[in-house]
Amino acid sequence: MKIAIYYFSGCGNTELMALKAQKKMQSIGHDVLLFQNIERPFPEEIPQTDVDFFMMPVYFFGLPANVVHYITHMPIVAGRKAIFIAVDGGWSGTARRYASFLLRGRGYEVIHTAQIIMPDTFLPLKKSQIDEKARKELLNQADEQLQKTLDVLNHLPPLKKENIFLFIIAAIVYFPLLYWIRHTMGFCFVSKSTCIHCGRCAQNCPKGVIQMKEGRPHWSVGCVGCFRCVQFCPVSAIDLSWYGLGMGILGGILGWAFFGAFFVYLGPFMAGLMKWVGLFLGFYVGAFIYQKISLHLPTDKALVMSHRKRIVLSDEEKRLS
Repeated sequence: MKIAIYYFSGCGNTELMALKAQKKMQSIGHDVLLFQNIERPFPEEIPQTDVDFFMMPVYFFGLPANVVHYITHMPIVAGRKAIFIAVDGGWSGTARRYASFLLRGRGYEVIHTAQIIMPDTFLPLKKSQIDEKARKELLNQADEQLQKTLDVLNHLPPLKKENIFLFIIAAIVYFPLLYWIRHTMGFCFVSKSTCIHCGRCAQNCPKGVIQMKEGRPHWSVGCVGCFRCVQFCPVSAIDLSWYGLGMGILGGILGWAFFGAFFVYLGPFMAGLMKWVGLFLGFYVGAFIYQKISLHLPTDKALVMSHRKRIVLSDEEKRLS
């Protein structure tokens, strides 16, 4: 059977699973093509395959913005089979249902979706801080989940429908955050005085939104919140600033109040809707202003992740990654 694996990986979890999936399927005789990190352009001619695997991380209960863009700009295929695998820290939210919807829009027949739970790499959350024993247990469980998913090639179970109520809850959180993260997350990142000016963050950014200015990284519009720059900085010098978040929140509050007052003549419903527009626009402006002045401010204080341990890859993971 000829199989293609398409994946995106911010910090290595999804890449590790994609490489393991390739190795497992090749060991039983399948011809497996691996398209490394979808941050690269989509091939003009898609190879003819029997099944295409899509393995993607979950950010804020849904697909990363660049994954959505990638799938919606894929060439149309007719009746090609697809299996979607969400790699996340505990709950895939809207990812599986939304990915299935997008893939069907490109002509795919989605025959199976699955979830693989990996160690959480979103450092602002405490759940990302687990000891090595717990991490190894999660990786072992992930291997078992991956094997169960690959077994569907031999015996295809009925496609399970996800809980629509939970999907709606996740969607309420995900779709606003998709926009917010895409346009504002990077504005709140800073590099500490321990920065060694190596430029690795700029070189590895999947969206190319990091530029080096005066020897230090500077984030522009388009960050998808993958945290690759944070996790793989050799001296852990990149962090989220409470000052940046604070300026964003202040801007959001002012935007909410101003838009609510200015558009009150539109009636309660439209005025309420415009308040939310003002909130997101205000946060964007506040965080944008912070990023412009951050190079001239002290950046070693009021940090969100200063006491968070970065991920440590094992020798096998380093080799595979």
